Amino acid sequence: MPKRSFIHGVFGDLFNPDGTLTVLNKEIKLNLSNKYQVDYIAYVFGIENEKYLKDLGVKTKLLDIKKWGWDKETELFRHKLEFYKAGMEDFDEIVYLDWDVLQLKPLTSNYWENLYKKEKIQGHIHRRRQGTCPWRKYKFWKNRLINAGILALRDNNLPNLFIQTWNKIDSDEFLTIKNDRKFWTFNDEIIIQYVIDHIYGFVDKIQGKRFFAEQWLKKFELEDSILGSFRGLKDDIGDNVVFNHLSGDFKRLQKKHQEINNLLDK
Repeated sequence: MPKRSFIHGVFGDLFNPDGTLTVLNKEIKLNLSNKYQVDYIAYVFGIENEKYLKDLGVKTKLLDIKKWGWDKETELFRHKLEFYKAGMEDFDEIVYLDWDVLQLKPLTSNYWENLYKKEKIQGHIHRRRQGTCPWRKYKFWKNRLINAGILALRDNNLPNLFIQTWNKIDSDEFLTIKNDRKFWTFNDEIIIQYVIDHIYGFVDKIQGKRFFAEQWLKKFELEDSILGSFRGLKDDIGDNVVFNHLSGDFKRLQKKHQEINNLLDK
C-alpha cells in the first residue's frame, strides 16, 4: 500500500501588524471547524507559525525556522515548491490543498484509487491573462494552465524538476521567452505548467482548442473536486466531488463553511 497524505503549507505572517488575523489564518481556522476535514500534515516556514498551528491541534513539520525563505515581493510562491518537495520525500502520493479549499463531504472510499485513472500529476485547468505560457505555439493554449490550489502528485521527481526549472529562470532559455523575471518568479503554476508541457509534449502541438481540452480532461483534470465554483452545495454536483476550491473571496468561503457545518457566524 502506498504511503499517502493530504498536505497543507504555511509561510509568512499569520497576524497583521495590528494583531488581527490574516486571511490565511482565518482560512486555517475555517478548515479546523469543518466536520468533514481530512487528516493532513502542514509543512511550515517559521518556528512561531509552527507553535501556533500545533496549539490549534494541527499536525506539522517545520521546514525552516524563518517565516520567509524567499522574498515575498518577487518570489512568494517559491515556498509552495518546497511543500511539494517535502511531501514527496515523506510520502509516495500526496494531494496538496490550499487553505481555501472547502471539503464538502467525507472522503470517498475510492478517492486515491481514482487518481490512478490519470497521470502522476493532476490539477484543474484555469485561464490566466493572455500569453501566460509564451513557449506554446498555439494561441488558444497560451493562457490556460494548471491551478495549484489542489495538486495531486505521485512522482517524487516532479518537485525536483519544478525547483530545477525555477533555478534556471535567469538563464537565456527563459529570459528570451519573456524578458521579465517577475513573470516567472511570482507564480509556481507557470513553472509547474512549463515542466508538464515539456514532459508530455504540449509545446510543439498545433492542434485546435478541442484537442487541448480533450487531452487535459483525459490526462490531468481532477475528477473528485471542482475549481472556483459555488455549485458546491447543490444536489447536481455529482457524488464523487469531495473538494471545492473557493478562491478569492473569504466572505463567500466563510459562508459556505457555515452552511456545511451549520455554524453560527461568530
